[in-house]
Amino acid sequence: MRAEDLNQLRDGVNFLNRGLPHCYARQAINTTSVSQNVWTPIIFDTTEIDVDAALDSTGTYHCQTAGWYYIVANITWPWNNPSSGNRGTRLVLNTNAVVGTSLLPAAPSIVHGGQVDILLHMAIGDQMQVQGFQDQLSSMSTIVNYQPFAGQSRSETSFMSLLLVKAG
Repeated sequence: MRAEDLNQLRDGVNFLNRGLPHCYARQAINTTSVSQNVWTPIIFDTTEIDVDAALDSTGTYHCQTAGWYYIVANITWPWNNPSSGNRGTRLVLNTNAVVGTSLLPAAPSIVHGGQVDILLHMAIGDQMQVQGFQDQLSSMSTIVNYQPFAGQSRSETSFMSLLLVKAG
């Protein structure tokens, strides 16, 4: 066995002991106002997990560990308010929209959120954002604690989740 082999084994064990670098953030109190016809970064006020301390106050994730990430992002909009127009959710990597962008046409009684999920390779230094879009009102805010019917509270909210599937 060579020294290089032992170093590789040591690095692998250290990686597993450290846990998979990932991030989970959500809107718990504050919402994001999205102007009409403008893709807008979604700001998350609560970070549940951020192993690499990579999420900043502008909603930008700065990759610290290269690898393949499974990313899920959701934006929760007001229910049936209004019942026309479009709502969009997309991921942006280094200022470029990632294939997998979702644009949802509004429909009465059903449009309240838009979710994208994708397996994406990120390099150290890459920057990723969740962005929202709407084309109905001059501005529309995301919501926390989505409530589709009077007296009902389902605690749905906008969130972003990054899970490192494979480093490298």
